[in-house]
Amino acid sequence: PCLPRIPEVDPLYISAWMDSLLSERLERKTQDIYNLLDQNENDWNEVFYIILTRNFGFGVNSDAFERLAKSLPYRCLQKQRNSQTQIEALLFGQAGMLEEEEGDHYYRLLRREYLFLQKKFKLQQLDSSIFKSLRIRPDNFPHLKLAQLAAIWLQYDTLFSAILEAGTPGEIKRFFHIQPSDYCKTHYHFRALSGEKEQSIGQGAMNILLITPFVPMFFAWGRRNNLPHYCERGIRLLESILPEKNTTVTSFQRVGIPVRNAADTQALIQLKREYCEKKKCLYCRIGFRLLKQTYEVTEKRVECKD
Repeated sequence: PCLPRIPEVDPLYISAWMDSLLSERLERKTQDIYNLLDQNENDWNEVFYIILTRNFGFGVNSDAFERLAKSLPYRCLQKQRNSQTQIEALLFGQAGMLEEEEGDHYYRLLRREYLFLQKKFKLQQLDSSIFKSLRIRPDNFPHLKLAQLAAIWLQYDTLFSAILEAGTPGEIKRFFHIQPSDYCKTHYHFRALSGEKEQSIGQGAMNILLITPFVPMFFAWGRRNNLPHYCERGIRLLESILPEKNTTVTSFQRVGIPVRNAADTQALIQLKREYCEKKKCLYCRIGFRLLKQTYEVTEKRVECKD
């Protein structure tokens, strides 16, 4: 609501507020991780699996992907990790994408594998309608994202432990330089054949993964285990990533708020969602300062009239 008046506020005051906003956002995400740990017997690998899977939904399908992860325990994938076909069968089948009896050879193979594994692990599959493809770029179709997840879990058994040991953003990104199965290079989903294309995870998507699952996990791990250097590492990671591009960030940039890195964009997202949208202006340092200035000007005008 006060966007046009933000230039009236001292930049140093705004900078200090953004530091607090970033801390708030990380605290909230840390608490979400703690809640998942309580629900999963303090199993960090299971929680990381749920959070990573959720973030492969990239916004539109995030809730659906989280439901998928919670309905398909990580141990099920671990037990079949020597077979890419079986891991894909578990993910596609649990997502309700192998319901139809007819399909090409690979589809029928996945369906047979899933029906066997579903009985083996006593799984209750989801309804495929919760996964959205409308108005989504083909590179973000849920079928392709599930195939990429399958390639990750095929290659790494304890990915969270490996990421904790990684020293730089580049080392973390290398864990995601994977290719899905050959079938997925020519199919965005089972009913549509496409030209052959490399279906690796793009740099933009990798940066989002660094921001959303990894930084909060570093922060939560450091807090829970009294290892503050992991918290500091999470902050440094955010500061090393280019700013996110979205309408929220752009609107604040236009009024002069500097956006240097992902730490700044995360702070601004927190400001927009938790203060602006909820109209908590009195609790926002920018809003409070502007309201105070307005009140002081009004008081002076009243005094002058008297």
